Amino acid sequence: MSAVVFYRIGFGTETTHVTPVSTPRPRDQEFRAALDRYIAAYIADQKRRTEGNAASQLDGE
Repeated sequence: MSAVVFYRIGFGTETTHVTPVSTPRPRDQEFRAALDRYIAAYIADQKRRTEGNAASQLDGE
């Protein structure tokens, strides 16, 4: 995982403007990493729900 550090540049006549100091990953790699994190969280949530449903069915019988 790479980190992007921003250095704030400001002069009295400029609006707030940030400039990346390190080279960011290409957009497709960033999208893929975010998608992988989303899918992993979704699968973990589905497992928790399945286990919770199974436990509640055992308690009800």
